Amino acid sequence: MLLPEVTIPLIFDHLYPGPVQIITGLASEIEKMCTAMTKIKAIACSWPPMNFNGLCTIFIPQAGIGCGGHRTYDWLLRYENARCNGWRF
Repeated sequence: MLLPEVTIPLIFDHLYPGPVQIITGLASEIEKMCTAMTKIKAIACSWPPMNFNGLCTIFIPQAGIGCGGHRTYDWLLRYENARCNGWRF
C-alpha cells in the first residue's frame, strides 16, 4: 500500500533544525526495515527525535530509484523531514 496523496502542513514543511542522519539503501531493503519498525508497509520512514533538536534518522531508498507516482527521493525526504519536525500523519 502506497501513501495516499498527501499535503504536508506548512508548519512542518521546512528543514529540521537539529541533526539529521540519512540512511539510504535499496528500495526493497528500506521497505523491509521500515515495515518492521513501523508495523505497517512503508517505503521510507524516520526515527523522530525524543526531544526538540535531537538527532532524527531518516531511512530512504537511494536517489534515482523510483517509488511510484510522485514518491521521488526528494518527495520522500521532504515527507520524512516533516515527521522529524513533529508531523504525525
